[in-house]
Amino acid sequence: MVEYNKFGASAAARRVSDVTTEDLDLTDKEHCILCFNDMKYFALGKCNHKNVCHTCILRLRFIMKDMKCPICKTVSEEVLIAESESLNYEQFQKGEFKKKLLTDNEDAKIYYENAKVKAAGEYLRQLQCLVYKCNPSHQFSSQEALKSHLERDHQKTFCKICLKGRLVFIKEQRLYNINFLRAHIDHGDPGNEKQAEILPHPWCDFCEEYFFNDQQFYDHLSRQHLTCHLCPPNQYKNVYYSSYPSLENHFSKSHHLCPYENCKLKCYVAFRTSDELGAHVDIEHKASVRV
Repeated sequence: MVEYNKFGASAAARRVSDVTTEDLDLTDKEHCILCFNDMKYFALGKCNHKNVCHTCILRLRFIMKDMKCPICKTVSEEVLIAESESLNYEQFQKGEFKKKLLTDNEDAKIYYENAKVKAAGEYLRQLQCLVYKCNPSHQFSSQEALKSHLERDHQKTFCKICLKGRLVFIKEQRLYNINFLRAHIDHGDPGNEKQAEILPHPWCDFCEEYFFNDQQFYDHLSRQHLTCHLCPPNQYKNVYYSSYPSLENHFSKSHHLCPYENCKLKCYVAFRTSDELGAHVDIEHKASVRV
């Protein structure tokens, strides 16, 4: 049994509220509604919203495999990355116009208005060294090759937990001095004008594994571990058990577990009081003596 009180409190405090279209200024075409950065190129989908920058929409489609508009959730099989604000989706879909567009990935179904816009989209996905003044023209064939270069030539590395759980392009990941990686894992990184804060990575005592943030940790706990449905939720909300045998042991010690083998095989046949267990035994097992 492990109690994650800190996790429960922090998750509630940091949960992002659902954003509705009433909360957004859709007249602002100069700033992306997701990252709030200046918008040089925008993404154009079936709904004709032009409020999301090319970086955010490409991140959604390539990294998160999400084809929906962040504003209205309309699914667009194809999107156009453009700089001409006068364009609309109907123009984009016209045969003659579409033939002139550039594309670089059939799976993501991304089209680009011109070569300059395409270069900006391709740049995000290039595997280049992130260390200042290192050869900017050299591209690595794989993420592993880039990591080997960073460790060998610069004594720097990515955080494996961030690579797995922080859903951004490699160019947007942070580099750490190998000797200070532990400090990042335990204490996180402060935010600034350009980068958001990264909180300490939560640790699962059962699996001996780190997770990127509280939400991913909570998802893991919910999928892989168990809670007691009999304990008062206001007192034991964040108490988890590694597996059913551990939870069954808790039922035996703290509640009233049905001792009959067929109920044990069903799992979860336990009660808050001895009276409830007695009633169950009378009905299900036709016992003449209450347990």
